Amino acid sequence: INAEYMANSGGAWDNAKKYVEAGLLTLPGADKPVGKGTDIHAAVVTGDTIGDPFKDTSGPSLNILMKLMTMISLVFAKDQFKGEDTWDKWYIAVIIAVVFMLITVPLTLWMRKQGFGKLELPAERQSDGDAKEVNEMTSLTTA
Repeated sequence: INAEYMANSGGAWDNAKKYVEAGLLTLPGADKPVGKGTDIHAAVVTGDTIGDPFKDTSGPSLNILMKLMTMISLVFAKDQFKGEDTWDKWYIAVIIAVVFMLITVPLTLWMRKQGFGKLELPAERQSDGDAKEVNEMTSLTTA
């Protein structure tokens, strides 16, 4: 559980820095966005400095955990189907696959339509007139 918390918090600190550096954070009552050289920017840079090791150390440990859980489930799964032919309960796999697809495909399409995970730059921050967006994997990309 600690590795999941570390990975999530490290990513949140990294995204906070990108958010501030893209000029998307405006304090209530302020005319312009928070930029570099402010106390808030210094705080998110410090958070990013802590967040990077969090992500770098928890990622490999989560990978090992997923492999371990897969191996344990495969070892114990054979006992569940002892004495049955290989294809006796093939329909269970089909049902699981269909339910998975019925949930994930519409959810993915809806999230893409909503623009989930993307932030648009304010018009005053766009230099070339094209819409720019902040993506979670890169700091700035053109649409």
